[in-house]
Amino acid sequence: MALIHVETLINDERMVPCFDILSMLCEQVLERIPLLMKSGRTVPPDMFVTMQTLAYSAHRSNIDELVRVRGQMEMMYGSQFVNASETDLNNVNETIRENINLIMPDMGWKLYRLTEIAKKEGLAYSPSEIHKPKLEKYMIDHGLMVRPPPPPPIQSAPNPQYPYGG
Repeated sequence: MALIHVETLINDERMVPCFDILSMLCEQVLERIPLLMKSGRTVPPDMFVTMQTLAYSAHRSNIDELVRVRGQMEMMYGSQFVNASETDLNNVNETIRENINLIMPDMGWKLYRLTEIAKKEGLAYSPSEIHKPKLEKYMIDHGLMVRPPPPPPIQSAPNPQYPYGG
């Protein structure tokens, strides 16, 4: 059950920068409404990425107001403009593009976050023996842990009858 909650937490944490950016972009549109009204059915070049990002984010963010803004953009600029945000991601803010969609974090990531939360809260937690290799691999892959050195080679004990290896 804890792993399900951690998965939700990871996705929520990924959304925080998206919400910050979307808030900033909405403020930019609000400040530019007079310019947008004057431009008619053509998006001003300096607002293109802003508008494409908002259109792309509307259905992914679960923000009802943004869905309505997307509908208004479709009426003003046409469905081709709005739909382009789904196909040409080059005009969508990179942070939004990489973080707004829900993901299924791998087990190592979930175990790492669970371990970090337990440590922060002063709880005794250690993943099961089955899961420890997944956590270690995640930590090594992300530079959070140094790969342990290989064990030394096994040396056979000298045989007293053959002191020179014979």
